[in-house]
Amino acid sequence: MDGRGYEHVEDWLRRAPDSPTYYEILGVHPEAGHDVIHAAWRLAARKHHPDRVSHLGKEREEAAQQKMTLLNEAWAALRDPSTRRRYDLLIGVRHAMCSRCGAAGRLRAAAGGSSVGLCDPCFNGR
Repeated sequence: MDGRGYEHVEDWLRRAPDSPTYYEILGVHPEAGHDVIHAAWRLAARKHHPDRVSHLGKEREEAAQQKMTLLNEAWAALRDPSTRRRYDLLIGVRHAMCSRCGAAGRLRAAAGGSSVGLCDPCFNGR
């Protein structure tokens, strides 16, 4: 992590109360796993990158830059499990967390019928 994740969470707190969440900015559900969030960020970044609209004028390029700033801010806050947990607590989202790596999202029961939940990568031994 680049050290900006916690600062991005603080950036979000300074926004207007009706501002979209980072999940809304990326178009994903709060229960989405890391891979889904990463794919959504990559797709949105490709679509809204300022270089893609630079030929349409300065105004469109500036709007794209603002959108990219929001997308990158959202990705910085949600890509790291500990930063994501902190953000989720601040916005009131509750997840089930993987007992091994701390990832949020859908969990599977651990071997032996344990009530401890594991995310898919941990469940599959990755």
